[in-house]
Amino acid sequence: MTQKRLEYVQEPVALSDLRVTNSEKENAYRPPQKHKVKPNDELLIKVSSFDDVSFNFFGNRAEGRSIQASNELAMNSFSYSVDVDGNVFFPVVGKVKLAGLTIDEAREKIRLILLPYFDQPNVEIKFAFKKVSVIGEVNDPGYYTYTKDQITIFEVIALAGDLTLHGDRKEVVIIRNEDDVANKYVVDMTDDNLVFNYNYYLQPDDVVYIRPRRSVKWQDISIPITLVFSTITTALLVINAIQN
Repeated sequence: MTQKRLEYVQEPVALSDLRVTNSEKENAYRPPQKHKVKPNDELLIKVSSFDDVSFNFFGNRAEGRSIQASNELAMNSFSYSVDVDGNVFFPVVGKVKLAGLTIDEAREKIRLILLPYFDQPNVEIKFAFKKVSVIGEVNDPGYYTYTKDQITIFEVIALAGDLTLHGDRKEVVIIRNEDDVANKYVVDMTDDNLVFNYNYYLQPDDVVYIRPRRSVKWQDISIPITLVFSTITTALLVINAIQN
């Protein structure tokens, strides 16, 4: 195997060798998408105001669950589940529909709802955790959770222990659920312009599939074939020796 087959982010080929396909156009750079709240998400929510009573309402463990995390927001907030209808249940105000909203939109919606109850309420929201799955030719396949706002495909591959020697770096498949439709994207991890690719930043619940290289498939087939020919050759030599 050549060194070039193992490297990430290689120098671009000559312009005359480039082919622009529809899939490459679709993968062209776009700003990272803001994640939207959806059913079954877990949100960290912290509410504060000039009223001390705000802590009593939103520090109620009967409604929200405490969660352990290293960041300051997590340490001072509670976890709320988004139900199948896209709602979270808040003390005092009841159900609030957040599904389909970005974190900024959800924060503002809750703040406006709380205005009649608190003096200048301040709302902080963050996803409690997000996950991606990595399968195929990696050293440690599985699903991985993260809490940061964005995660890159390189970071996810690193979490999975990097690709095996058999992994195809040129055709990494990303399967993503968008508006209840499963879409497939193919990323070339040897491309020097990968950081400008639409799929450089992954989305929560993405599935990353690392295909085996085609040459590996042939090697798997060629080994038994070689063994068969060797056996036949040996048998013919033995037969010939007996006849002589």
